[in-house]
Amino acid sequence: MKETEIVKRYNALKSDRSDVEEVWRLQERFIRPLTGKFYSDNLEYDSKPDWRRRDIYDGTAPLAAQTLAASIQGNLMSSSYRWFDFNYQNDELNKKKDTREWLETATEKVFYALAQSNFDEEANESLLDLVGYGNGVMVEEWNPKTNEIDFVCVPVREAYFELDSSKNVYHFYRKLEWTAVQCVEKFGEDNVPKCIKDAY
Repeated sequence: MKETEIVKRYNALKSDRSDVEEVWRLQERFIRPLTGKFYSDNLEYDSKPDWRRRDIYDGTAPLAAQTLAASIQGNLMSSSYRWFDFNYQNDELNKKKDTREWLETATEKVFYALAQSNFDEEANESLLDLVGYGNGVMVEEWNPKTNEIDFVCVPVREAYFELDSSKNVYHFYRKLEWTAVQCVEKFGEDNVPKCIKDAY
């Protein structure tokens, strides 16, 4: 897909979501008040939390959201025990001892890889978004510098989706506002446009 097509689709999704964003603004004010103003420019000072805001006179909603997010994480994906198992789709493979042992080893390796990563911290932020806005987005990437998996909770305001006929995510778009230094550090100087190289 060409960059012009990506921008066109992104703008269409952004326009379609404008009604929902009004509801999300209210949810941000009363349920997630310390996440910064929901639709401010990420590069502006205005996007930081305003500790002087007086919209909330009772902490029930933010506290309930934190409690629910912590409860979901503790019960569904606790770091203190292995909360998932792998199985083959082919039942015959599940019955064989050697293939079961391989799968058990793979499951253990994945669990320890998650434990060594920043999964727990980012999962908590994603769950707070889920209970606060009704949607949470977490992206997983391999970090070649640390040789580990990195997880990032993507703010709901930055995430846009196109769904397929089965209502699964077909395309995911994210609006990033990075400096030239961040772009070069992430993708390498040879993999960025000339304008970013010049700015760098």
